[in-house]
Order: sequence, then structure tokens, then C-alpha cells
Amino acid sequence: MEQEDNNIVLDQEPIVIKPEAAMDNPYKEKLTVGRIVANMLEFVWTVFKLAVLVTVVTVIAGFLLSRDMMIRGRNGQRQCMQGMTVSGAVAANKSSEDDKVTVWLNTVKQEKVTLESDDKKILVAKKITAKDSDKWAVILHGYNGSMEDVYDIAMHYQEKGFNILLPDLRAHGESEGSFIGMGWLDRLDVINWIDIILADNPLAQVVIHGVDIGGETGLMLSGEPLKDNIKAVVAEGAYTGAWDVVKMEYKARHEKLPVFPFLHMLNPVMKVWAGYSLKEADAVKQAKSSSVPILLIRGGKDTYTTEGMIKKLDGAIASPHEVCTIATGTHEDNRYAEPDNYYNKTFEFVERYIR
Repeated sequence: MEQEDNNIVLDQEPIVIKPEAAMDNPYKEKLTVGRIVANMLEFVWTVFKLAVLVTVVTVIAGFLLSRDMMIRGRNGQRQCMQGMTVSGAVAANKSSEDDKVTVWLNTVKQEKVTLESDDKKILVAKKITAKDSDKWAVILHGYNGSMEDVYDIAMHYQEKGFNILLPDLRAHGESEGSFIGMGWLDRLDVINWIDIILADNPLAQVVIHGVDIGGETGLMLSGEPLKDNIKAVVAEGAYTGAWDVVKMEYKARHEKLPVFPFLHMLNPVMKVWAGYSLKEADAVKQAKSSSVPILLIRGGKDTYTTEGMIKKLDGAIASPHEVCTIATGTHEDNRYAEPDNYYNKTFEFVERYIR
């Protein structure tokens, strides 16, 4: 018996298998306004935590660097200058000048004067007056120094008939202040000191003679609006700006640490705590607005105020200026290395503008 095939036909639609990604997920959250707001708040909170972390690290690092390099009594001597040696001739000349200063101080009338700075610090200076003279020299000392360090310069000016004002820069000597001004804060202090001179002697003709940050102060204030009484600036060992020399010292003290980001953390802390940032204290920028004649003095063996710095300053100074290099001098000893050359050039320049 022949068996027939039974064909069964199913009357239904074909089965379509959806890709997995396209299948409905009953557990998937719907995108709602609430969900968007929650995601945004979560992102903001993450950014806030990162900002707090960065701020805390910056404050701690900036505080430690400030204590290390910028705060009076804690900053120590500059390690980046340790490679410069003082010759026997320099030491002998300095000793001779010190002996002359001891005698000189007993022959002049000295008066202690004080000034309240714009930020309420009490600053101290010494005034030495000559008879019937309108010529004034404001003599400014260097880093970690005091007015006593530049008595010998004052002596030479007094012998030329100048009245003398010898300030202790802020955070130095007897003057108040915790943070070293690096010439930037000091520029306004010195302008205020000159106003005190002018209050007693309106016809005063003033030269500012500074060494190291004293010289930097002269360059910094040269870019400010000045009264006609300020006739000249002599800047010995001045540098291009606070950032450049602090970076140099930072590298000497922390050889294994990179400049970025650590040193950059110092700036915001300085701005809040000291009232200025290192990059703000820019002598090159100030010199571009200078209106007073400037004499730059640099030691030929100075590795702190480099030849490159002097070239930058020389190219930036807008007012009449000259550069004098004392071949055998280093940073602050040029007047002892070649005293005749130093003082002859100084007074030849100054007496063009003050007579």
C-alpha cells in the first residue's frame, strides 16, 4: 500500500529575530529631566572635589616654598651664588672702606626717621644731612642686608656734597614686614621716602643708588609716574624680575624637583599672602616705561645677574641709560673690586643730571 506524504502548512508570519541591541530592555532607565540634572550635579561635584584638592596642594606647596625662600629670617643665604668667590684684593679693599666708614660716622650728624607704608608697615631709615645742599642720594642695600651694608657708598656721596637717606627695606633691618618685597613692594616705599625728603626740601634733586634688590627697586620705580625731583637711578646687580631670580634659587635648592608645577604654586600664595606675585615684579616691563636716566652696573664675573639679563634690560629701558661692566667684580662687590672705576663712572653719570 502506497503511503502518501502529509504536508503540513503553517499559516503564520515569519519569525524575525531582533538584534540584541534593538531588543527592549525593561530595566533600562528612561532619559528624564531629573536624570539629566542628577548627572550634571554629579559632574559639578567631581569638578569641585578636584578643585579643592588642587587648591589644598597649591596652598601647602606655596606656603612651604614661601617659608623657604621669601619670608624674613627663614629664607637663608642664596645658594645659587655660592660659586662666586671673593678675591683677596676685594676683601682688603672692603676692610679698608669699613675702617673709613667707622671714622666717617663719627663726623656726621645722623637722624633716625620712620615711615608708615601703604600697607601699614613701619619702615626705618637713617638721614645724614649736608649743609645748604639740595642734592640727595637714597642708598638702598641688597637681599638679606641692611642700611649698614651700604654706609660706604653713602660716605662717597656725602663727600660729594649730597644729603643721604639710608632706608632699611621692608622685611630687612629695623623695618617691619615678613615678606621680602623683591624690589616690587619696595618701589612704592621708596617713592614715599622721597616724598618725605621733598616735604622738608621741595627743591631736592634725588638720585637712587641701589645694590641687588636695592638696584632692582630703582628699576621697578623707574616705570612709575615720578616727580621731576628724581633725576637718576644707579642700579648695581639688578635683575630682569623676581620670577627669574627666585627660579634660579629654587633650582639651586631643589635640584630634583621640577619647576612646573611646584614653583608655579608659589605665585597664588604670594599674591594672597604677600600682596604681589613673582611674575608681577617684572623689571623689564617697568623699564619700558622709564622716564629717568639709569646707569646699570654689573660685575663681569657675576653669575646671578647674568649678561643675558643685562642685555634684556638694556634693550628695554626707554630713558637715557648706560651699562658699566666692572670686569673683575662679581655681584655686590664691584665697588671693592675696582673702586676708582666704580665711583668715577657713578659720579660722572650722576653729575650730568644733578649739579
